[in-house]
Amino acid sequence: MIKQTCFPLILALLMCTEGVAAPRPDQKFHAQGVFLFNVITEASTTEVDFDEGKGFAAYAGYHILPRLAVEVGAVKFDPTKSLEVDSEVALQTEFESTGYTLGIKGIGSFYDLFDYWAAAGVYSWDATLNYELNYRSFPNLRRFGSTGNSGEDVYYRLGVSTPLMENLIISVEISHFELNDFFSGIEDGNTDFKQRTIGLGIQTYF
Repeated sequence: MIKQTCFPLILALLMCTEGVAAPRPDQKFHAQGVFLFNVITEASTTEVDFDEGKGFAAYAGYHILPRLAVEVGAVKFDPTKSLEVDSEVALQTEFESTGYTLGIKGIGSFYDLFDYWAAAGVYSWDATLNYELNYRSFPNLRRFGSTGNSGEDVYYRLGVSTPLMENLIISVEISHFELNDFFSGIEDGNTDFKQRTIGLGIQTYF
């Protein structure tokens, strides 16, 4: 956990060099929208295979330096489903989450060919797990349930970007969001969820 949190944060703090898509001195803010076209959801205590999902994220930042910014964001993941079947029962679950981020973002440059960047910080999340249990021996007997929780954990994002046109930047990124101790305060035992994404983003400075 410490390594996962500190390494991207240190990397972000160090990346304060000139680059191909740096804001002008009079541009102190940036805004970015990211389409998350590949979302992988994992649960730590089960072998449930969730379907790959999608989502969207929006970020806004204030530049302390031209290549270093404090950034806030909002993330929404579409519901993702799983189905487990054995000789007695069929269990279908659906996991849905949203959250807000507060972190720091640093940007570096690779030989003036493209920019690379990292962001890391706190992820405040809210998630719901719905389930439906069907008994094979009793087709008309079904059980439904829903569990929800919220918490604060960590996230990080890594990406590369290049100008698409003046003041418009396109980027490709991977990101990692942690939702730990999902069942804390609800029942015995705990499950840590992780959501990993690949995204395509558009960013502008102003």
